[in-house]
Amino acid sequence: GIADTLTVRIEGLDTALQWILHRDQCAQFDAEANRDRYQLQSTQILIGTVVLLFVLGVGTICLMSGYSIVTGIYLVVQVVTTVGFGDIPVHSSPMKLFMVVYILLCVPIGAYAMNLGAQYMLSRSTDKMRK
Repeated sequence: GIADTLTVRIEGLDTALQWILHRDQCAQFDAEANRDRYQLQSTQILIGTVVLLFVLGVGTICLMSGYSIVTGIYLVVQVVTTVGFGDIPVHSSPMKLFMVVYILLCVPIGAYAMNLGAQYMLSRSTDKMRK
């Protein structure tokens, strides 16, 4: 009678709730997997861009100024880190123009790299706190 009907309805409700909870857990898992995939792709693109800019900067400095590869690396690190010791001058106008464009490209990319690194560290510490 009534007890059997209530039992069937409660079991049906329990099954429906379990399905909803399972669906939500699957959606959360998918969201985390997508976030991890996006972070990995962003990191790969960023590393590729940084390497490309580094090689472009060193190569251009060496070709345009006649400096050695070590000096080119030294100048690129000074420019990218915005240290600028000023001990190795840039004399030609084309080289000065290149350095301006190079700085305008590297500073925002460096800021983005630091931001991405901070987001990664925050997401890892948040994930550890949740567990």
